[in-house]
Amino acid sequence: MLNSAKFIDIRLFAGIASSSGVSAQLSQICLPLLVSAVIIGLNMNEQNAGLLSSIELITIALVSFCLAPKINIWPRRTLALAGACVAIGAHVFSGFATEVQFLVALRILAGVGAGFMMAAGNACVTDSDNPDRMYSLVIIAIGLAHLILLNIMPVFVTKWSYSGAYVLEAIVIILLIPFIRLLPQHGKVKANTSKGHTDFPLPAAIVIVLMIGLFFSRETALYAFSQEIGLRTGLSHQEAGSVLGIAGLLSLVGATIAAVISTRYGRLIPLLIGLIINTVMPYMISQTNSATVFTICQITYHMALFFTVPYLFGMAAQLDPQGRLMAVAGGSLTLGGACGPGIGGILITWAGYKALGGFILVSMALVTILAVLMNNHLNKNIPNTEPAAS
Repeated sequence: MLNSAKFIDIRLFAGIASSSGVSAQLSQICLPLLVSAVIIGLNMNEQNAGLLSSIELITIALVSFCLAPKINIWPRRTLALAGACVAIGAHVFSGFATEVQFLVALRILAGVGAGFMMAAGNACVTDSDNPDRMYSLVIIAIGLAHLILLNIMPVFVTKWSYSGAYVLEAIVIILLIPFIRLLPQHGKVKANTSKGHTDFPLPAAIVIVLMIGLFFSRETALYAFSQEIGLRTGLSHQEAGSVLGIAGLLSLVGATIAAVISTRYGRLIPLLIGLIINTVMPYMISQTNSATVFTICQITYHMALFFTVPYLFGMAAQLDPQGRLMAVAGGSLTLGGACGPGIGGILITWAGYKALGGFILVSMALVTILAVLMNNHLNKNIPNTEPAAS
């Protein structure tokens, strides 16, 4: 058992951040650049390019869901490394694919590999003494990878088109394999699991899927059209992009605050604060015609987004120390993120940005209700073994 005075287990953090944090989410991190690269390189239209990415993301989610019930039994390090090898091969061959049908099959295969890494890495979060803090630091790692890759990948795309983009993904995973090997093979609580907790917690899994899936579908429904909203406020393409870039950079501040505070004051208070801001700011963004309001709300919202997510995942980790619900949570994140742009596009096309604002309010109201009920259930039935003031 880790010393509770330690801020975090560095080896465990490196393994999780490298597998489920960065390697499994490369196609999400680099989504705009990948979509643009295949549109230009393969003369693909926007609809098909978006569908290609959605198929890959949905595959990641489905694989995570399928692995979740047995992730407490199967060897996690082996699963993550196997997934890394599959993803590397799929990324490399994708770089040389010239037929769309072949590329679709390869992106599904890449999704399978990423799903293995996603499930195995997220399940290991429960091995941390403080899952909320651990996931805060993983989010910081994802954010830093996002900033680095969005500056490096354009160079590869400019020189080698979509081939460069996919091969770069393979290179990143290869570089991270030594850190993925730091994942534990099995969870800490597996051998001590009592008979009453061996069945897969299906009701809790459904709540996790709804809560985190809705949270991230609302996030990407707004994010996909944030540039367009910025243009509506009078900002230029460059100005709107700069606002989103600055907001993305400052979002790391929110994750850092969550890592420092963690559950020092309990989970409910910081979670509610985060959820309220995640409701008000996105709604104002969707409805505003003011560039000033757009800028302030984007920065505040992104900080609150990265602040809130660790507490949602922390509940999943505490509810099932065997890591199965963390695998479900990772799949829910990906599935919600894949569905959001489509939902947002349909709503805006049918009824304008007021409909998008309504979706934000309704979805966040449901997320808040589910989060409060889940937190109350945890407080009544499951002891919190995390160090409260570590």
